[in-house]
Amino acid sequence: MPLPIDPTQTFDLVLQTDAAKPEPERAVFRFRYLSARELLRVAPIGDATGEELHKLPPAEIVQQLFDALRLNLVEMRNVPPARDLEDMLTTSEAWELYWQARRQTRLEVAEKNDSGSPLSSAGEGSATAAPDAPSAPTQ
Repeated sequence: MPLPIDPTQTFDLVLQTDAAKPEPERAVFRFRYLSARELLRVAPIGDATGEELHKLPPAEIVQQLFDALRLNLVEMRNVPPARDLEDMLTTSEAWELYWQARRQTRLEVAEKNDSGSPLSSAGEGSATAAPDAPSAPTQ
């Protein structure tokens, strides 16, 4: 089953500031994998250059960041009940979770693809490797 639609495929993230704390005191954020369409929705805020971000009002940047986190956050453990993310995290912590989640998604997909199982049936509907580009002539 594809990762984004399999409810059992999740990963836990912990903020660096909480990593050394004992389990009952460590805030744990459980995320699910994003589909390609969902990644297209959340990628712009992380991929924006400093110049592009300076053109946006700070409130809009923060709103987009937290909206991106909420899109694939499925559970929080060891946090006070009924707290919104904006009331619980600093913007630096939100960025940390955002980038951890994007990295984790890439790692897990790569590991799943390296598992030895074929990605598609051999030769049927799979892309073939492009031929090497000719090298530039030397003079």
